[in-house]
Amino acid sequence: MTLSATTLLSRMKSRLRLRHLQALIALTDLRSMGRAAQAFGISQPAMSNLVAEMERLLETPLFLRHSKGVDPTLAAQDLYPIALRIIGATEEAAERIASRMTRESGFLKICATAAAQGAILDKLLPLFVANHPQIKLQINVTHGLSLDAGFDWDEFEIVCCRAPKVIPDGWCFSPVASDEMAIICGINHPLVSKTNVAIRDLKNCIWLQDHVSTMARRLFEELCEREGWDNPQEVHVHSQLAETIWAMLRGDDYVVLIPRSVVSPWLGQGLLHDLRINLDLKLEPLGYLWNAKRAGFATRLFVEALDNLS
Repeated sequence: MTLSATTLLSRMKSRLRLRHLQALIALTDLRSMGRAAQAFGISQPAMSNLVAEMERLLETPLFLRHSKGVDPTLAAQDLYPIALRIIGATEEAAERIASRMTRESGFLKICATAAAQGAILDKLLPLFVANHPQIKLQINVTHGLSLDAGFDWDEFEIVCCRAPKVIPDGWCFSPVASDEMAIICGINHPLVSKTNVAIRDLKNCIWLQDHVSTMARRLFEELCEREGWDNPQEVHVHSQLAETIWAMLRGDDYVVLIPRSVVSPWLGQGLLHDLRINLDLKLEPLGYLWNAKRAGFATRLFVEALDNLS
């Protein structure tokens, strides 16, 4: 007697487990009881038992055994895309629940550009951690140009940066720190000892350059055009790490046109020197983005600290 859909549904609701569906997917993909068991992290007899349980539950064979492995029957092929959807939906549910628990717990994931890290987090983090030692922080550094349509906003609770051209739905931006372009060098550079350094003194300097798509590179080219500098001496070191810039500038040779925020920690410690030339190159302020509707208490504490910093 053929089982009705109602009977099968009742059986599957009460007895079918996610492990059964995972086993079906693994066997359909790998066509080998041994390889599927290894990928699944169980023994081959345990994998065989899972398949046998499913076949008894559904009262139909799911895999045909032969000397080279197994082949899925038509019934298994019908179940395969459904099993993928169920496992995928279960994984999404786990991600959403974990994300909710993370936001409501004492864990905070922050993304920051190098400029925001220097101007905001360098000042804020020591005080925040001292006041809230129970909150765990994870800081990810990104390039400002990476905050585009492909950026995974939902991965973070707070993003410290300049305001992007397009702000995602539900998120809002608050400015915290002003910024401007500056010409920076190492503390032993010959220009450090010169009084009242002027633009003309920079013509023969060796310039440390970033990637062609960066704002600093574009502004440097505008400066060269404005001052009439043809073929300035340049070295190119492309990196998203501010530490790389500091390492290069520790010598006596280079100067760099860069947002002051990026190198402010080293300026504050006297490890780099700001030539203090008025370039009249103001930048958009640095601040933070957050989504208040999904913010947990840890996020709100950090936002309060950011607002107090500004």
